[in-house]
Amino acid sequence: MIEANQNSDHIGAKMLLNKPRSRLAVLKVFQSNFKEATEHFQALKQKSLTWRDRTYASHWLQRLSKYRAKELALLNCGVQTLAYILRKDGREAEAQEVMKRLPRSLNGHTMEELKALAVSYGYAFTGLRLSVTDLKKVPLPAVVQLNGQNEGDKGHYWVLEKSENDMLKFFDPQSSRRFEQHSDEFSREWGGNAFVFSDDETLPGTRLAEDEMAQIYGGCCGVQRPEDPIGDSCSRNSGESINNNRSSRGAPKWKVNMINLNLFVTDTPLWYNSPIGPPVHITLSYNSQSATAYNEYFGNKWQFNYAIYLVVDPGGTVTIFMPDGRRDVYMPDGDGNYVCPYRVYNGLTRISENRFELQFPDDTVYIYDIPAGTDSLQPFLVEIKDVHGQKLTFGYNADVQLTTITDALGRNTTLTYNTDGLVTKVTDPFGRSASFEYDENRNLRKITDMGGYWSGFDYDEDVYLTKLENDRGRWKFYIEPADGIVENSNNYPPPGDAMWENYRITITHPEGETEEYFYYGGFDTYGEGYSWYVSPKNYISWQSQEVNNFRMDTPKTRYFLTQTDSGQRGEIRKVLYPGGRYVEYGYDTDTGSRISVTNSFGHT
Repeated sequence: MIEANQNSDHIGAKMLLNKPRSRLAVLKVFQSNFKEATEHFQALKQKSLTWRDRTYASHWLQRLSKYRAKELALLNCGVQTLAYILRKDGREAEAQEVMKRLPRSLNGHTMEELKALAVSYGYAFTGLRLSVTDLKKVPLPAVVQLNGQNEGDKGHYWVLEKSENDMLKFFDPQSSRRFEQHSDEFSREWGGNAFVFSDDETLPGTRLAEDEMAQIYGGCCGVQRPEDPIGDSCSRNSGESINNNRSSRGAPKWKVNMINLNLFVTDTPLWYNSPIGPPVHITLSYNSQSATAYNEYFGNKWQFNYAIYLVVDPGGTVTIFMPDGRRDVYMPDGDGNYVCPYRVYNGLTRISENRFELQFPDDTVYIYDIPAGTDSLQPFLVEIKDVHGQKLTFGYNADVQLTTITDALGRNTTLTYNTDGLVTKVTDPFGRSASFEYDENRNLRKITDMGGYWSGFDYDEDVYLTKLENDRGRWKFYIEPADGIVENSNNYPPPGDAMWENYRITITHPEGETEEYFYYGGFDTYGEGYSWYVSPKNYISWQSQEVNNFRMDTPKTRYFLTQTDSGQRGEIRKVLYPGGRYVEYGYDTDTGSRISVTNSFGHT
C-alpha cells in the first residue's frame, strides 16, 4: 500500500498511506530497526494531513533518540527468556542478575551466549533445528528464535509455553504479551531454530553445533507500542508552573514532564463532596502528546476523568484509558489474571466477558461494562465504589455519551451535548453549572466554571496549546516538537527552525517573563539525550548561533535519564541544579521503583 500511494498527490491516497506507514514504523521499532523507523516517522511528520499522525510521529522521533543512546539495553529478549525460566523456578535474584547481561553486538545475544549463561545457572541446554511437528514434541517451556525479515531487522526469541492440538501458545517476556498461533501460520514465519532446557538423547530434530549457535541472534522487539507516559506525571518527573501549590479547582494548572516534554494542563470547573460515597469532580486534562484517544467529550487532546473505557485486543491484553489521559496496559499472566503495568499498583480483574473491576490501593473500585441501552463494542466506566461500597453510577444514552452521574444519595449531575457530540454544559444537583465552548475543529476554546471564572485556549494546527488566558492575563506556549529534519543548527535551533530530535517548550507569562523546557537529542560534555529547564530569571532569547541559551552557558536545571523496566522506560537519574548542587536517584532496573536518593553532600 505504501508503494502504491507514496507518489500520489490525491488526498485520498495520502490518507490511505498514513495508517500503514505509522504501523510499519512501529513495527520497525519493535524489530530494533531504528534507522528505518526514523525514516517512516519523518515522512509521517512531514507529509501527513492529520494532527494525530503528526503528533504521534514527533513523539516517536524524540523517543527514538533516547532508545539509540541505550540500544544495547533494549536488545535483551534472549536474557529475558532465561530470566523467565529462573523466575518460574523461584530464583528471582538470579533472574534480576541475568537481566544485566548486555549483548556484545547490536544483533543481540547469540544462542551460543545464551547457552553459556544457562549452563552457568545449572540448566541443561540443547540447540535444535526442528519442524513444527517436532516442535510439538519437545519438553516445555522451550524457546524459539525468529529471524528478521528485512535488512536492519533483528531476530527475536519467544517462549513456547504450551502446545495443544494445532495451537501453539507463546509468551514474549520482553513485551510481557501472551498470544497463540496456529501451527501452520507459525511455520510460515519460523526458520526452525529453537533451544530447550534438556540434554535428553531422544530429543527430536537436528542438534545445532556450537558454531551454528554462534550465528543465531535475537535482540529485537524491546520497545512496546504505548506512548511514553502522558497524564499527570508525578512531581519527580515534572517541571511545574509557578502556581503549582494549589488545586486545579477554579483555574487550570499545568506542568511539563521532563522525560518526554509532554505539556499537561488540568482544570476542575465543577465539584462537590457528598456526605457519603465518592465525591463528584468534573476534571478535564489536556496532554500535548495525546494522539490515539478518540473518545474526547471535551475536544481534541482533552480527557474527561469519567469518560474512561478499556479496550481488549485479540491476544487478551487490556488497555485502560485513565482519568488523566494515561494509558495503562494489562497483560494476561496465563492463569486468568493480569500483570500490572510498569509502576502501576491497581489490580485488574475480569468478572465476565465484558465486565472488569479495577481496584486501587485505597480499595476504590472502578467498574467497566457495556453501558445499558447501548450497542457499544467496548466496556466503559459504569460505577465507582469506595471502600464502604457506596458508589457513583454513570448513565449513557444510545450514542454511548455519558449523560448522568448519580451519587450515593441518588442525586444527578447532568451533561448536555451539542450536535458534534461535545459537552457544552455540566449541571450539578444544586443548580450550579460549568459551560464549554469550541471552534469548528473540535478544539476546546473556553471553560467557564461554576463560579463564573473563565479560561480561554488557543492552539496551532497540530493542536499544541499556544495560549491560556483568564482575567489575570495571558500565558503563551510555543511547542516545537521533534521533526527528524537534519539541519546545521541541530544542537539548539532558532525558534521556528527544524528541530531534528530535539523538543522545546517556551512559555511566556503575562508579565513578559519567559521560561524554557528543552530536550537535547545531541551529545555534549554533559552526555547524550537529556532535558533542561531555564527559569525566567536566566532565560536568554535566541539572537544568533553564539547568543542563545545553549551557547551562553545559561544557568539551567538539567535532568539526566536512565533506563529501567529492562531498558524500555526512562526515569530521571540525576537533577543538576545551577551552581553545582545535585540529587541522584537509584532505581530497581526491573520494576522502576526508586530505591535510593543521594544529594551533593553525599547523604543517601
